[in-house]
This record gives sequence, structure tokens and C-alpha cells, in this order.
Amino acid sequence: MKTTIKKIVPALGFACLLSCTDLDVDMKSEFTEDNFPVTQADMEAVCGPAYSGFKSAYGRNFWLMVTTTTDKALMVTNDNNWYDSGYYGEFALHTYKADNSMTTGSFESLYGCIFTCNQILSILENAPETEYRTQAMAEVRAMRALYHFWATDNFGAVPIIDRFGIDSPERSPRLDVVEFIEKELQEIMPDLTTTVNNTTYGKPTQYMAKALLAKLYLNWGVYATADVALYDPTTSTNTHLNDVVAMCDEIIKSGLYDLSDDWLEKFKSNNGPHIKDFIFAFPYNWAYTDGNIHSRFWGHKFFEYTFGMNKKPSGLLRAVPEFVDKYNLEGDVRNNIWRGGKQYYENTTEPYIVNLSNATLDKYYNGPDPNGMVDWHFELTKELVIRGENAAEIAENIRQLNLGNDELGLAMGYRNMKFYPTVESTEYDQDNDIPIFRYADILMMKAEAILRGATATLGDTPESLVNQIRECAKAPFVDRMDLDELLDERAREFADEYWRRNDLIRFGKYEEDWGLKKSRIRNIQY
Repeated sequence: MKTTIKKIVPALGFACLLSCTDLDVDMKSEFTEDNFPVTQADMEAVCGPAYSGFKSAYGRNFWLMVTTTTDKALMVTNDNNWYDSGYYGEFALHTYKADNSMTTGSFESLYGCIFTCNQILSILENAPETEYRTQAMAEVRAMRALYHFWATDNFGAVPIIDRFGIDSPERSPRLDVVEFIEKELQEIMPDLTTTVNNTTYGKPTQYMAKALLAKLYLNWGVYATADVALYDPTTSTNTHLNDVVAMCDEIIKSGLYDLSDDWLEKFKSNNGPHIKDFIFAFPYNWAYTDGNIHSRFWGHKFFEYTFGMNKKPSGLLRAVPEFVDKYNLEGDVRNNIWRGGKQYYENTTEPYIVNLSNATLDKYYNGPDPNGMVDWHFELTKELVIRGENAAEIAENIRQLNLGNDELGLAMGYRNMKFYPTVESTEYDQDNDIPIFRYADILMMKAEAILRGATATLGDTPESLVNQIRECAKAPFVDRMDLDELLDERAREFADEYWRRNDLIRFGKYEEDWGLKKSRIRNIQY
């Protein structure tokens, strides 16, 4: 039987979100009728905000929203630290509503970017015809389509805003939104560039648009269901599975992308346009404090010393133990994204030892010498354990997802260092570019579409496609692949890359129980 919490399905969207969100965004531009952009440099200058406007939200609010609603991670509290009216914990318990600052922040950022795109398009429509103008307009429309995709994927029925100056927009059914996105991408495809180099990095290309279409088509069965709470992956019909394969094949046959990059290195601070796996990414630079703060939220305070970071992290993110257990393949380099167990100075065998009192280590210490000093080998434990001296305190700590503000509580939970810290940064921000579409995802989407009934092409099988990814990860090859194993493979390959929520919904597993979201605590009023 469904609990009352399960009636709040974020994929449906929030009926009241639009009513409590100000969509009247005042956009200004330096360009006027007497000063239209003419040169390519002018076009790139005026289009810049369309490409970069969502980067800050993508690196924090949006990331935390789509990540901590899944079986991958959650945000905890440590006594009075990070409670913030319970907003963070709502995501783990699936009780978040329209007044959560991260949902409203993400929604407003998306529609602020859509309005920016529309304003830019209104400028370009009136600008003199030039060689680059048509391509520039196609790129801005591609970004507008991406923002609409993220909006409908996360909020369900949302407004379609396709021109500048629309007042009080009405929400459109989800299917109408995805059909709008499909039509936009098909129309602009010929005008997008097929050049892939440092000049087009971080900007829409034909391959970015095809990757977005593939993602749209793969999830079409979810989007076409009138009530996503009734979506059943075993009975829902997706009529676009062969379209998924077709889009993926066009990217594969281009020969412009591959998996030759070292798997761990491509997520580090020196990644960029040279990474052959990245089809489309948001570039980040810590000196501009433009938003990527993964290491801040994942990092333990002692990482300042073990990693040699200039800025002490202060994160509340913890891995869900069951998710970490999926990293069980011998030799798989992807296992190394997790920091857990006894900790050492990075790339050494020297343990990180902290001298502290028994009571500082464990606030619930009940031995004979609470003030006695011990040398503790800093250790991150996998399990997330709610503690307390009595039933009332335990219940309250469960309500707050409070692990305790002692060293044991702070050290609960494995930490994801996939986007390896920029140790020289003096801010929370880091330099790692965040991929949005990767060639590995193209292979995995094609494999899934075939497993779900699409016609195989190019001699590919689900196993051969997944084994290309396994080879890059130095993991054992598979002899047989089914949908459950494919979902686990997606977990291993795309952890912390924003797709887990999308995947769980498509596979009908988003409302299952895991970690501290288990049924025993879900009826507690948060």
C-alpha cells in the first residue's frame, strides 16, 4: 500500500510551484536597434549568457536536488549543523515541496535562462543577416530546448515559453513540452555545427542536439504517461526506441568521440575540450567562483589535510551504503571514486592520525574516562547509524537525519571524489568541467533501447556496447546483459552526473526504499 508520502511524486511537478514563483524576470541588454550584433565576436558575446546562465545552479542547487532524491546520496545533519528548516533532508524522504529553496531556486534558474534565450533570440532575429547569425540562433534554441527538458523532466507539466515577452504563461501537459523540444531540435539540427574542437566546446553542436533527442526518446514512455505515479515500465509503451538507436548511431558513426581517455583523469580539474568522451559539458573555473562545488559538499573537514586542499570542505553529503555496494567489480577503476575506511594522506601509506578525547570522538561514550586522549586513525564508515541515549532522542535524530556532531558522526558515510578536488583553489569552487552528455551514455542508451525492443544496428549488441565501457573502466567483460544489470552499470558509470533520478523513474524504482529513506521512518512528520 502506498504511504501518504508516496503521493508526492516529484516527477509529476508541483502544481503550486508556478503560483509561488516570480517568472517576471527583468532582462536587459547592451544591444539596441542601433547596435545589433554583426560579427561572430558580437554574436558570441550576446549569446554567452544562454550557454553559462545555469552553471551556478547546475553546480549546486540543481545537482543536490536531483542527486539526493535518489539511492545514491543524501544530505544529513550534525546536531545543529545543516538542518536549515529541514529542507535538505526532505529530498531523502521524498517530502520536498514547492517552498523548498532548492526546488524553487532550480526552477527559477531554469526559467530565467529560458527568458534569457528568448531575449537573445529577439535581438538576433532583428540583427543583420550574417554567416554566423543562423548558427548562433540555432545554438540558443538548443540551449532553450535543454532548459525546457530539465524543467519538464523534474517538474512535469511546465510552461512552454518560446518567445520573448510572454506574460503569465500557462502550464502545458508534459507530452506537449517534449513534443515542443523534439520539434525544436529537429528544426535547428541542420544549422548547428558539426565541428568538434576547443572553439565549440561548451556550446551546442549537432551531436549535443542528437544526444538530447536520444535522452528524450529513451524517456518518452515516462513523459507520455498522463499520471507518472501510474507509470509502469513493464507495461508502458515507448514508440521511440528505434529513434534512440538512430540518434546514437549518428553520433557513433561520426567517429568524433571515443572512450580512449583515462577514466579517472577525465573528471579531474584539467579536463576540457581534449576529452574525447565529452559531447557537451559546462566548463568551470574556481577563480571565477562560477558554481562547481562538488568537493565542498562531499568532502570531510579532514580532507583539507589528507588531500592538501587550500579550502576546508564542509559537506553534508553521504553515500547511501547500498549504492556503494554496487561497486563490486574486480579491477574496476570506478571503485576508486569512493573514499571510505581508514584514511591516509593522498597517494601515500601514511595514516592520518588525530589526537582527541574519547568524548570528542564519540558523544555517546559511556566508559570510565571521557576526557582521556586517544590517537584515532581517521576512518570513514559506510553505514549511517542514527544514535541516541533514549527512544525520544533517537526519534528526534531520525526526524532530523542527525548523525551527531562528534567525530564518529561526522565520519559516517563514504564520500564521492569522482570530481577530484582542485586542491589549489582558495574558494569552495573547483575547476572540473561537468559533462552533461557523454559518449559512454550514447553507448549505454543504445544498449538499453535494444534490450527494451529496438532493432540492433551496426553489429552492436547490449553486451558489446557495455563491454566498450567496461574496457575503459578496466572491469570484467559481460557475457549477458539484462535491464537490471544495465541499471547497475549506469550507477557505476554515471555516479554524481545527474542522471540517477531520471534512470530510477524510467526503471520504475524511484519510490523504492533505501538507506535512511526506509519505511520505518517515512511516516514520521518531517
